[in-house]
Amino acid sequence: MVQWLDGKTWLDITREERNFCADLYLEIRDHPKEFVRFINECHVCSKNASGKSLNETENWEVAYEMAYYRDLRHSNKAKGHEAEGNKQRKFDLALISDRQLVIVEAKAQGGFSSDDIKKYKKDLADIRESREDQDVSVFLVLLCSSRWFCSKNRKVETKDVADYVITWKDLAGNSSIVCSKSKSSFCRAEEVYGD
Repeated sequence: MVQWLDGKTWLDITREERNFCADLYLEIRDHPKEFVRFINECHVCSKNASGKSLNETENWEVAYEMAYYRDLRHSNKAKGHEAEGNKQRKFDLALISDRQLVIVEAKAQGGFSSDDIKKYKKDLADIRESREDQDVSVFLVLLCSSRWFCSKNRKVETKDVADYVITWKDLAGNSSIVCSKSKSSFCRAEEVYGD
C-alpha cells in the first residue's frame, strides 16, 4: 500500500485495461491451452455459427501488446513481402498456433464503441488477407465487463465482428486459470466499468 495513494495500491485505483491484460498474460503464458479451453467453454456470446472452435490440442503461444503489422512487416522484409495494415496498431493479447490466430481486445472502464467495431472488422479483413495463402483461421475475442455486455443501453452489437465474447467476471471466477492475485485484478476490471 502506498501512503500518497491514501493507503491503496495501484490495483485499487487503476482503470486501465492494459494493466489487467498484463496480469492475464502472466497467468496464461505458461499454460495457454487452459485459456483456449476457457474461451471455448465460458464465452457469453458467440457468432461462431460454423461450429468451428479453437483447437485446444495445438501448440499455443501468447503475445501481449502484439504489434502484428509492424513485426510481420519487419520479419517479411527479407523475403520481399509487405504486411498491410497500420504498423502502429497493437492488439491487447493474441494466441498463436500453427493453424489459428486469436486476437483478444479488452475493455474495462468503458465498453466497445462503433469505431472500435469498425477498426476490428478492418483488422480481421487485413489479417485474413495476409494469411490467406496459409491455412490460418483468425478469430476475434472481446473481453469486457459483464455489466457492459448485459446493459440495456449498450449501443454496439458485438456479434457482427466478435467470434467470442468473454467477461472479466467469468475470468475472475475460473480457478483453473486464475490465482488469487490475478482474481483481484480481474474483479477490479469488472468493477471499474462506468467508473
